[in-house]
Amino acid sequence: YMLETLNGPNDQITLDSELGSIDEGLIPERKTKKSNKPTVWSEFSALSAETGAINLGQGFPNWDPPQFVIDEAIKAIKSGFNQYTRTAGHPRLVEHLAERYSHHFKRRVDPYSQIAITIGASQALYVAIKTLLNPGDEVILLEPYFDLYVGQIEIADATPVYSPMKVKDNEWVIDFDSIRSAITSSTRLIIINSPHNPTGKVFTRDEMEEMACIVRENPRLMVISDEV
Repeated sequence: YMLETLNGPNDQITLDSELGSIDEGLIPERKTKKSNKPTVWSEFSALSAETGAINLGQGFPNWDPPQFVIDEAIKAIKSGFNQYTRTAGHPRLVEHLAERYSHHFKRRVDPYSQIAITIGASQALYVAIKTLLNPGDEVILLEPYFDLYVGQIEIADATPVYSPMKVKDNEWVIDFDSIRSAITSSTRLIIINSPHNPTGKVFTRDEMEEMACIVRENPRLMVISDEV
């Protein structure tokens, strides 16, 4: 892919769609210092194809959808449901989700101001990170972490700060002392997910309550809870 500015073809950025590399041009180097490296998906997908191994990394389904799903999709297309919809999500969809999560959270969730539908979780993360971060902000990541986070944080001109988890009695646990010591006046976000990716750890209620205490202690600190 090639992106060109109005100034002409000399000011351009070349994006290699297969390798994921970015030639330095209009994008500042600080935003691309890790973007030209292979992701875990591209690296292991290539290894899987090369060796004939089963690729468990991306959850590729090797079966067709149920027939009733196919039939309903065809029916919807033939019935005229094939045009642009509301950008933040079709009204019927966001209203249904609001009803579901109002019950789950035991409080009212507004479908039109508190729910947005995105094209996949990666876009949701990107929009949230770009919206919440300003240049110079810091984001705490529990290490090991999902490798998508770092690139999106750096594109937002923010800095990832790593808080390693510990292994106790053969189980991953959050090191809350590490988190507290990592928090500075620049800390804006902490990204968590449970089950945790990539360890599979499901955080306990006590761990979640301690995390909530840390957030209450730091009014500027916000949480992105990334459960896919």
